[in-house]
Amino acid sequence: MNKKIIEARNIVKTYPENGSVLEVLNGVDFSIEKGQTVAVIGESGSGKSTFMHLLGFLDKPDSGEILFYGDKVKEKKLAEFRNKHIGFVFQFHYLLNDFTAVENVAMPMFIKTKDWKDSLSKAENILDKMDILKRKNHYPNQLSGGEQQRVAIARAMINNPDIILADEPTGNLDEKHSDEIMKLFLDLNQESAQTLIIVTHNHNIADLMNKKYEMKSGKLVEIL
Repeated sequence: MNKKIIEARNIVKTYPENGSVLEVLNGVDFSIEKGQTVAVIGESGSGKSTFMHLLGFLDKPDSGEILFYGDKVKEKKLAEFRNKHIGFVFQFHYLLNDFTAVENVAMPMFIKTKDWKDSLSKAENILDKMDILKRKNHYPNQLSGGEQQRVAIARAMINNPDIILADEPTGNLDEKHSDEIMKLFLDLNQESAQTLIIVTHNHNIADLMNKKYEMKSGKLVEIL
């Protein structure tokens, strides 16, 4: 089996803008192997989030291809594929306000298995590992920013995804909560060889990853 979990080849992505075309990504090549941690830095508007959405199959490139373990992902299977193989963590947690913490975490597994009891049980186990089980019956508006983001990470982890894509996951947190979230990511990587790609403006966070890249002028350049 190809060790490269995700591989992007010559990715081009443009958007229409005021009657012209804005080129965001111009021939980007990238790959990541199982267990690696990678940071992507760059100025606002440089294309970091666009790149992350493409890697997560939330959007399609204009040209080029993105492979998962060396294979293309079938268009009609994309939603099922994302739910099974990729965990998403964003700057804004996007928790469901009408559901408790444990229900939010359980939802992706329930969509996959249709077994609510088992989904809740596993959600509780993950929240326990993240030391937030005592808040399981609280709603998002009853949780601190750090707690909300822990719940979002637990939700991303429940289906044992091959890869976690984290887009500015600490952007709205203070330094203390930011440090807690990064420790959690690194612990997951150490304990279960969890593969992680993180988009960040924070160079200190980027320095914690195995590899660093900068998105600049539509290109992805490794920082050695």
